[in-house]
Amino acid sequence: MTTGIHHVTLITRKVQANVDFYAGFLGLRLIKRTGGYEDSEQLHLFTATSWGAPARS
Repeated sequence: MTTGIHHVTLITRKVQANVDFYAGFLGLRLIKRTGGYEDSEQLHLFTATSWGAPARS
């Protein structure tokens, strides 16, 4: 049985607002930032809990 959420994928035009919400309001750490694999203008942001585990709800 699986518990919690492994990951969530979102699309946004307001990158800073996205970071402010997940890192600021929810308290997650921004752990990785990469470019898009199919579109070089995309930005992929990865967040995790303070101990480095994926966020769980």
